[in-house]
Amino acid sequence: MAYPNNKKQYGGGRPGGTGQWVPLKLPDGYEEDLRGGYFYQPEGAEKPVMKPKFILGYPKEIAQALEMEGGKKKNKSSQIRRYYDFCIRVRDLLSSGRSYEEMEATFCRLVPLVEYAKNRDLVTSLFVDFINRNIDAIYTVEDFTAFVMHFEAVVAHMKQEQGRGT
Repeated sequence: MAYPNNKKQYGGGRPGGTGQWVPLKLPDGYEEDLRGGYFYQPEGAEKPVMKPKFILGYPKEIAQALEMEGGKKKNKSSQIRRYYDFCIRVRDLLSSGRSYEEMEATFCRLVPLVEYAKNRDLVTSLFVDFINRNIDAIYTVEDFTAFVMHFEAVVAHMKQEQGRGT
């Protein structure tokens, strides 16, 4: 399946840019792995565990793609961090006893919030795609917690902007 943002865009023009044309999409295999869920059942284990590639593999690739696509004005780490912080607040509410059903509409707000940010030219289609695909993969509190860990790893790989107010 082709991503709606699967077009070519100039990746240069920002400090450290490659100056090459790059496809704007999530990493190869990401959608398929996400469709299978954040967890797998190791042989002999009592319960499923999170797939390491959502912490060690994909986040670095996603962060690099977001930085390359965004240039100076889009996908700033501070902007992405804003949505991550929103997820942390929801996770804290879930761990304080709120049910998944109670909080589902709250964390689904991420979808229109990032779409609004895209319409204001603050984030790119790639970030919207990342959020949409992950929200679609959440069915339980455990899934949401895994998503927050995955999102945290993406944020950790993003470079901080140099100079405030730019």
